[in-house]
Parts: sequence; C-alpha cells; structure tokens
Amino acid sequence: MELTPEEKRLVAPYLLMRTSGGRGWLAGIVAGVAVCAAAVAIVAVGSWPEAGPYCPLVFVIGLVIAEQALARRDRRRMARILQKYDAAVQRFMYPEEAEETT
Repeated sequence: MELTPEEKRLVAPYLLMRTSGGRGWLAGIVAGVAVCAAAVAIVAVGSWPEAGPYCPLVFVIGLVIAEQALARRDRRRMARILQKYDAAVQRFMYPEEAEETT
C-alpha cells in the first residue's frame, strides 16, 4: 500500500492492533447501562435523598462508559478491515512471497 507519511502515521496503529479479542465491548455496554439504571433507580425510589444531586453526573458517567465500549468495538472493526486490505495488497505486490508461505 503506497501511502503518504501522514497516512502511514494514521494507519500504522490499526495495522499493528490485535484484532482477535473477545466481547469485552459488550461487557462495557452492560456496565454502562447498569450504572445509568442505578442512577435512575436512586432518583425514582428516593431512598437515598443525599445522592440525588449526583445522579445526573452518575448517569453521564454510565453513558461515557457505554460510548467508550462502542468506540473500542469500532476501532477493532476498522483495524480488521485495514489489515485484510493490507494483506491483499501485499499478496499482489509480492506474489512470490505469498507462494512460498503456502
């Protein structure tokens, strides 16, 4: 893949990223939703009135946790796509190396 130096700098972390991962992003979503649900439950039940002013902040923290999990999933998906593309380009640029490895 022939890239400019700026493009290489942007793509390099994705090409080096390990894409084989579990469903850690799903656990992040669950944790974020649980934090949001806890904030709503504290306000709805009213059993802990001192915590009421902090519940909007806790709700936003839960949303940030969920968003970070989705961002991680998207970065891995992008890395997987770029790595497949790079491997295909390398096969066509250097076909003799691809034949030796098979």
